Amino acid sequence: MSILFQKLTYFSLWLTIFTMPFQKHFIIPGLGSINKVFGIVLVSSIILTILFKGEFKKLPVFYVVLFLFILLNLCSYYWGELPQDAVNKSILYLQLSVISWAIYEFACKQDKLNGLLKAFVLGCSVIALQSIYQFITVGSYPLISSSRFFIEGYNPNQLGIIWGLGLPMAMYLIINGSKLFMLYVPIASFSILLTGSRTALILLVFIFICSIWLLFKYKVRFRKTFMISLLGIGAYVLYQLPKGQLERLYTIKDQLTSGTLNGRTDIWSSGVETFTQNPILGVGSGSFLEASVANSDTGVAYSAHNAYLSVLVENGMLGFSFFVTMLTILFVSSLKISKNNPYRWLCLTLVTAWMILSIASHAEAQKYTWIIFGFILSAYYINKNNPIESMKPLVNKKRILKKRIVW
Repeated sequence: MSILFQKLTYFSLWLTIFTMPFQKHFIIPGLGSINKVFGIVLVSSIILTILFKGEFKKLPVFYVVLFLFILLNLCSYYWGELPQDAVNKSILYLQLSVISWAIYEFACKQDKLNGLLKAFVLGCSVIALQSIYQFITVGSYPLISSSRFFIEGYNPNQLGIIWGLGLPMAMYLIINGSKLFMLYVPIASFSILLTGSRTALILLVFIFICSIWLLFKYKVRFRKTFMISLLGIGAYVLYQLPKGQLERLYTIKDQLTSGTLNGRTDIWSSGVETFTQNPILGVGSGSFLEASVANSDTGVAYSAHNAYLSVLVENGMLGFSFFVTMLTILFVSSLKISKNNPYRWLCLTLVTAWMILSIASHAEAQKYTWIIFGFILSAYYINKNNPIESMKPLVNKKRILKKRIVW
């Protein structure tokens, strides 16, 4: 019976990750999005699995620190400016931590973790294809200004980030024999550029550089053909990209050197000033907007647009130390994966990409964040517990790879 519930839990986890990129689709009256429904099924199946199995794996240090971080968020109910928001955000962190832990607990083998990676990329493909189809059929006017295009109801920056994070997963799957995922590369790249998101563009460039490193360090057999095809597709994509998107993306240099990063620097200034007033415990979880508006020149409340500043202002130095500790654990765990294991490249690329994008995005409470954190921890423990098994694809896929990877 426990085996049956384990399979149900894994399947629920797969569907939860698959529907995450398009979680605002398919709203069920009275329940919410289909992604939320799968999340409820996932939690229920986890409880039943643990009851029948009677045990679960030893918690890594990461989840102990995460528990302390969530506890601090919950305790900020007593000193935060918005007590109810502290409770709500603590519950959100708890829900996201369950998904992350479930990946570690139930995707404990390479084939299972690879299956979840495929779920993420396929989910990204669904929303990306819809975005491109909608662009081709109806154009940008019904949705937003000519300089940006995205599906109504979604944040263009968040969409671009999700598509970008799917790229290293697709590259990993490609070198492990799932060449069908090569189609995701041009689809995701064009969708990212359509959004006009400069944060996502920086992420795209970083991942492109990492992917070149991957292909040539591994000496993948089809690397030259893949690179030539990628360059040709890239040129075609840029040619097809509307003028408005190109003009917006070209402003990156000006924004970085002399601009305000679309108003972000003003938000960060008010956030830093707010932090100096409550440096130890912060203003309380979920209270960044209301607390920082008092120090804002415009008097308008904005989200932090920076994960580090958001945690620092809301949770103070204590909460920030927990958060940085978790990131350090993820980065060090990625480094400890065997150099000839492609999981090492994947994990280092994901955690570094997340650290970069979080400078201009409040990613700390986003579902994709905790999913990739779960991926990294699962990959690390798969390699640690069975390093030979986790490197089998490098040997068995008809000599696809000829050289050990070195980060």
